[in-house]
Amino acid sequence: MTVRKLLLNVAEGRPEPRPRSFGGIRARLFLLVLLALLPVVLLFGYFIAQQRHFVLEDGVVAFFVVIASSLAVVWLVGSHLFVARLKSLAAVAERLNTGDLAARAEIAGGDEIAQVARSFNSMAASLAARIEDQRRVAAELSERVNKLVAARTEEVELLNHMGEMIQASTNLEEAGAVVGRFMTRLFPATEGALLISAPANAVSSIARWGERAGAQGVETIGHDDCWALRRGQPHFATPQGMNPRCPHVERTALETSYCVPLVVQGEVLGLFYLVSREAAELGDVKQRLALDVGEKMALALGNLKLRETLRHQSIRDGLTGLYNRRHMEAMLLRESSRAKRSSRPFSLIMVDIDHFKRLNDTHGHQAGDDVLVQVGKVLANRVRGSDFACRYGGEEFAILLPETDAAGALAMAEQVRAGVAAMKIVRGGEPIGPVTVSAGVAAFPAHSDQPDELVKLADAGLYQAKQAGRNRVVVASRPAEAKTGTA
Repeated sequence: MTVRKLLLNVAEGRPEPRPRSFGGIRARLFLLVLLALLPVVLLFGYFIAQQRHFVLEDGVVAFFVVIASSLAVVWLVGSHLFVARLKSLAAVAERLNTGDLAARAEIAGGDEIAQVARSFNSMAASLAARIEDQRRVAAELSERVNKLVAARTEEVELLNHMGEMIQASTNLEEAGAVVGRFMTRLFPATEGALLISAPANAVSSIARWGERAGAQGVETIGHDDCWALRRGQPHFATPQGMNPRCPHVERTALETSYCVPLVVQGEVLGLFYLVSREAAELGDVKQRLALDVGEKMALALGNLKLRETLRHQSIRDGLTGLYNRRHMEAMLLRESSRAKRSSRPFSLIMVDIDHFKRLNDTHGHQAGDDVLVQVGKVLANRVRGSDFACRYGGEEFAILLPETDAAGALAMAEQVRAGVAAMKIVRGGEPIGPVTVSAGVAAFPAHSDQPDELVKLADAGLYQAKQAGRNRVVVASRPAEAKTGTA
């Protein structure tokens, strides 16, 4: 075979043809037969040379001699040609079976046993390569699984931590800030917002992340602007997909969105949505994570909303929405302690609706409730954000004014009195009124440095206003007495 043809065979993967030889097993068996017949030929030649005649005893002896010699020759030659080589091949096969992938058979000559050894070596090399590939694939798979498990473990830990932080939040604003921080960890390549139920069949944002984090103002979405809110189910939309895109995320034609409604016991508490320019960032894995996040947030926000409702009921008056007496008394004690530490004044105004019993008797208790509600609105609209307006009991109200002296409290009380006098209340086409209020003012420390004493003094001023003709404000007249002074 030429060198050119040999190179072509190697390049195309064809095995190199092996030269025929007389070293095959059939040839060697033929040789063994010849060797076995050799003693017979020699024996006959010997008898012929001696010119002897065969007798029975000579034939028997000759037969056993021939058989013994043939077996001896076959055993010696066969052991060398076949048995030893087959044992060697079997030993190599056993090494391979026990995991020694480097085991290879010795190739001697070109007979069938050599061909078996050559095929065995080829098989061993192929098996070693396959096992190595399997080990590599298994290692890669194991590494990938470990990464997925680590990522999932981190996600679960973040989810649990987020739920705990939301549960520990005292209001929705704190909860929104918590969600915003965690979303940047859970969905780093996306932007989005968390919105809660608002009046007028809408939801309003309390948290935003990604590019939307820098947006000004509150994002409000109507239920008709989100397919997830309409259907009460998650909604996934891509630019080329069949699902329609929600108007509230349709800023560019390249964005993929996933909206998840927050539902607890059939009630929609809000919505959270994710937006990405890369559809892969919102694939099946991230969608499942988003559902877990939505479920966790819905439960946490539901608990927070329930706590806020219960807290609101515990500190607010159910009719007017102002603080109740218990909360006012707690705030009065706190403000008294703070004022003593900072040496700053505060004031208390007690307000009572004039002739409220006569109004109830004339127009009915429902009309009386309407008057209480409207007076409460006047107080709520007049006080500052740091002030506390409460319904103290019946038709009596109280206003706590931190960092305000008697003069400032008198001005506030006059504003409230004038606001109530200007009210126009109509029920069933019939005007109710006129409605007026009287008020008493006491200040810390000008009148007293004890909370209970301030209440009594403000009540005394209110009583004086009633005695003086109602619809007026009276400031407490008794000055504060030192604790160590004489009574």
